[in-house]
Amino acid sequence: MHKAPIIIIFATILISLVLALLSQRRKKMDLEQWSVGGRGFGILFVFLLLAGEIYTTFTFLGGSGWAYGTGGPTVYILAYGAVAYLFSYFILPPVWRYAKEHNLISQPDFFNRNLTASG
Repeated sequence: MHKAPIIIIFATILISLVLALLSQRRKKMDLEQWSVGGRGFGILFVFLLLAGEIYTTFTFLGGSGWAYGTGGPTVYILAYGAVAYLFSYFILPPVWRYAKEHNLISQPDFFNRNLTASG
């Protein structure tokens, strides 16, 4: 029986645990830090996160399987992707600035503030 894979697995777990405990001392962990990363994500990091979210397994396997099985209705994938990109390009930057200015953390905070202010 080979012991190398078990040693590698436990070493990885141990290193992860040590890094997690060390990182805990440096930052004040509050709701803003946990949910939106302290608003410190750069544009490249956000782009990579969104790319990972958008181009998932569904895009490459599920979408192509659906296209093979149903044909025409899969144009929906292209349509909602294009519309989502278009709206996000214009709407999300002002929403981000407004949320940062008013210290809003989640979507319910955003809508609650706007509904309360107008009502």
